[in-house]
Amino acid sequence: IHEELLQLHELQERISPTLAHLEALGYKPEIELTLTDQQISKAAEQSAKYYYEEALSLLGVARKGDSYAAREAYDLLVQSRKYQVQLPQSSTYLEEALQLGKHHIAIILEPKSQEEEKWFARLSEQKLFPYREGWNVYYTAIVKDPIPGFRLHLSWEDDFVSTDQSSSSTCAHSKEVEDGCITREEWSVQDSAYVEVQEIQYKTVRAQVETIEQTKSSRIAIAYRLTNIAESKIIKSDYIYGYYRWFNDYSESSGDHQALDGTCGVAAGGCAIYPNEEEMLSNAVSRAIRSFFQFLEKEGTN
Repeated sequence: IHEELLQLHELQERISPTLAHLEALGYKPEIELTLTDQQISKAAEQSAKYYYEEALSLLGVARKGDSYAAREAYDLLVQSRKYQVQLPQSSTYLEEALQLGKHHIAIILEPKSQEEEKWFARLSEQKLFPYREGWNVYYTAIVKDPIPGFRLHLSWEDDFVSTDQSSSSTCAHSKEVEDGCITREEWSVQDSAYVEVQEIQYKTVRAQVETIEQTKSSRIAIAYRLTNIAESKIIKSDYIYGYYRWFNDYSESSGDHQALDGTCGVAAGGCAIYPNEEEMLSNAVSRAIRSFFQFLEKEGTN
């Protein structure tokens, strides 16, 4: 209602000068502008109180352990404050809803080798823990206050590095180019004599371009399992993958370069040394870690 009254008030403000001008000309428009600032203020107060009371009702549910009720209460309190109406302990309740709505999550790292420990160290270095993302707060160290209500178990799984691979494609092209000239005598009617004439000679040249693509790929997954500690229940589990693809293109040509007029594409550079397995997995790990934090960002809004 408050929003509708504001729109009506804005309309009233726009047409008031026009109505006054018409009255000055002797016309009496049959329109009454009765909306007052007091009416708008009253509507704002009623709207604020409605959201406030709904929030307090949900906050009572949240105090019994319902974090999602706390989040809804928080949103309603934020909505009530938009009306700029003084409400008892609004800031206190807002902070309480914020705290009750948080999920405190202990990250449990489960490496199976020293190499995997190093990869998890890279994950921990990406953010400053405790790390908050939306409604969720993540811990990599043991904490007692607040006591985490959830555990997020992480392990590295399904690592793969392909063999060194290559493929090639060939493009051939031919072209006629000038190949000198010959001189011959030709009868000239105008001169009544034989004259020397230059005749350009042509030849066909050919060239071939072979383009080689070197490729190698890798992948690895962060397996996660989110559990509710109090209920000993797995809430969700899945894999977060990181993929990496290395490639290098180069060309080798043969034949007469005069035939290469752009029809056949030529890749610059040359044959490269393939990256080793450690480097390939390291790049896949970086991408998996990036995807993991994107996952946390999405989870923080749920």
